[in-house]
Amino acid sequence: ETGESLFLTLTFTDEYLASTTPATRRKYVARALGAYGVPYIANIDFGTDERYTKREHYHALIALKRIDNKDGKAWKYGSLNIKRTYNANSKRIARYITKLTYHAIKTPGRLLYARA
Repeated sequence: ETGESLFLTLTFTDEYLASTTPATRRKYVARALGAYGVPYIANIDFGTDERYTKREHYHALIALKRIDNKDGKAWKYGSLNIKRTYNANSKRIARYITKLTYHAIKTPGRLLYARA
C-alpha cells in the first residue's frame, strides 16, 4: 500500500553497550537500516524514564511494506520492536519528525541522517 512505513525501535544488550563505543553503535544501526535498501530517518534517544536508566536506543522510520521474521532476527545486537504506520497515521509521523528535528537542534549528533 502506498504510504506504508515502519517505525522501529532498536536497542542494544547490556553486553554491546558495555563493549562498544557510541560511534560503533551508530554504525551498527546505520548499517542495519541501510541493508533494507529503502529511505529511512533515524535518531538516538536516551529515554526519560528512570525505570529504564535513560538507556541508549534508536528510533527509525523506514519506507517499507513489511519486515520478515528473518529481518528481525538480523538485528543481533539486542531487540527490535516494529510498528506499522500508514497514511492514516500521518499525524503520528509528523510528530515523530518534529521530535527528531527538536532533538537534532537541542543536541547535535542525535540524528542519524536519512537515506533518501
